[in-house]
Amino acid sequence: MLLTTIFGLLLVFYPLKVAECFTSAWSYNCKNDVCLKTNATPNRRTQLNTCLITCGRYGGLWPHPSGKTFIGNMTLPIQLWNIAEPKITFAAPQNKKAEQLATAAYQIFKARLNKIYRKFNVKSLAKDGAQCNSPVWEYKFSVKINIKAADAKLHLDTDESYSLVIRTVNSQITAEIDAETFFGARHGLETLGQLITFDDICGSMQVVTDVDIEDAPAYPLRGFMLDTSRNFFSVDSILKIIDGMALNKLNTFHWHITDTHSFPIYIKEQPEMTQYGAYSQRHIYMPDDVKKIVQYAAARGIRVMPEFDQPAHCGNGWQWGPKKGFGRMATCVNKDPWTSYCVEPPCGQLNPLNDHMYNVLGTIYKSYLEMFDLDIFHIGGDEVNIGCWNSTEEITKHMEDQGKARTEKDFMDLWKVFLDRTTAKFREANKNQDMPLILWSSHMTYPKYIEKYVDKSKYIIQIWSEKSDKTISNLINKGYRVVFSNYDAVYLDCGFGGWVTDGNNWCAPYKEWQRLYNNDPKKILADFGIKDPAKLKLVLGGESAMWSEQVDESALGTKVWPRAAAYAERLWSDPNTNWRAAEARLLRHRERMVHHGIAGDSLQPLWCLQNEGKCIV
Repeated sequence: MLLTTIFGLLLVFYPLKVAECFTSAWSYNCKNDVCLKTNATPNRRTQLNTCLITCGRYGGLWPHPSGKTFIGNMTLPIQLWNIAEPKITFAAPQNKKAEQLATAAYQIFKARLNKIYRKFNVKSLAKDGAQCNSPVWEYKFSVKINIKAADAKLHLDTDESYSLVIRTVNSQITAEIDAETFFGARHGLETLGQLITFDDICGSMQVVTDVDIEDAPAYPLRGFMLDTSRNFFSVDSILKIIDGMALNKLNTFHWHITDTHSFPIYIKEQPEMTQYGAYSQRHIYMPDDVKKIVQYAAARGIRVMPEFDQPAHCGNGWQWGPKKGFGRMATCVNKDPWTSYCVEPPCGQLNPLNDHMYNVLGTIYKSYLEMFDLDIFHIGGDEVNIGCWNSTEEITKHMEDQGKARTEKDFMDLWKVFLDRTTAKFREANKNQDMPLILWSSHMTYPKYIEKYVDKSKYIIQIWSEKSDKTISNLINKGYRVVFSNYDAVYLDCGFGGWVTDGNNWCAPYKEWQRLYNNDPKKILADFGIKDPAKLKLVLGGESAMWSEQVDESALGTKVWPRAAAYAERLWSDPNTNWRAAEARLLRHRERMVHHGIAGDSLQPLWCLQNEGKCIV
């Protein structure tokens, strides 16, 4: 312990050599909720980072708390070696997994502090402790975490609320988090981490000394979707996305794993799927990869929700049926001209008349249930192309034998058969237990079809059409639960060059962070005249989405962050203000994310962060 303390003190004072070449002439003072840049005085110099965590109603918190928020205006220095081990207690009978998750969450919190300390201490401007509130080694810091329920699995009705209190008595600073579940406690640790910063002048971490926060999310499903079929993303890049989600209190990683382009996930009982569908042996997610991602996410309060898109968006990976005597399990695979059979190349759509295809799907579902810790499952269901099925001889002959005229309704009836059979297969794979299933909005969710084909007690509808689409109000008025991913606001792949033609891609323009922030589900429904609280509760939340036709992991972070963070505050805090009130905090939060190793686009020149409020009109 003595050696550790001595080493720590050396780290504090070693930067004296670095600091000799620079002493800032500026200091920051909080006035009218803004950190104002002023001339430093010989006796007092406050660094911007320290000012930002205490200035304004929410300081630098992102997303801002939804309930009572008091953040004091004083900070004190703490050193890493003066942080005690946490005290974690459960009121309910102890659950080993919940205990492991809570311990892991604290270690993540502590590791972030270590990382920031190591990163900035070597460049610290500290000359001495004279301009700090007290000697930098004096204060001790401890964390208490009290959890009532021992639930270790996230559900749509999980209580994610928490309270955070920080008090300082003599030389002891104590942060106490109370939560119903591990998930709330983890969010409390996230908030606590944002109330601590590194101060170059003191050469130490600074923590706010007096805090009272009560907080809970506005929506139970707050997600981000990543497509890993069109372009492959390494496990490490996915873990980095999950790190960013945790910093923003998002709780659902929607993993669009497969599509017509590739089938990158290995199914032990059906290895042909990757043999025919993976781009190469280096572009495959093995069961251990999935397990690593699921466990990594769980410690950060995040569910991994896989999507198996069907019956459309199924092509490469399904070609092996004839060779094995299973017949054509998918039709129109890689068929040209693609414009006649699908929305983008390559084409592919499951054959709803092939019994072997349903058995293979059942095997895939069972494998997913073994690899993922599921409480909810996404079964796709968008962009079924009637032209594809209508060009498949087996399907057209079947309809003719039944006396069908092959109208749109006839094909919708066929789709309904597919939906019922696949839902039954999933239930069978899930040991005959029901689970909420999510469907993308589609022709099947149109007013003339929805109630006939889609059972509101079984299915949740993820809306990806424009916010002005009357289908939205129809779904709510008929009692369907929905998730908002309307492409006109939260599709992060929009606004880049076309990849199947010239000009911009189909969903241009680019969705700026302000548009995501203002994408308020309640306002969207109010525009349809829907204000009934009971109907508003049918909105489970939302997801921003990154389809990967024009992105791979080399540019993923900058295309996602901080735009996805903007939607995260909308879904957590349900703010009653627009983006202008959030702009300064998002600038601070973007810097925080970068400091934690999360790549994100710069929103403004750094001058704007240092001169708050002077860059918007």
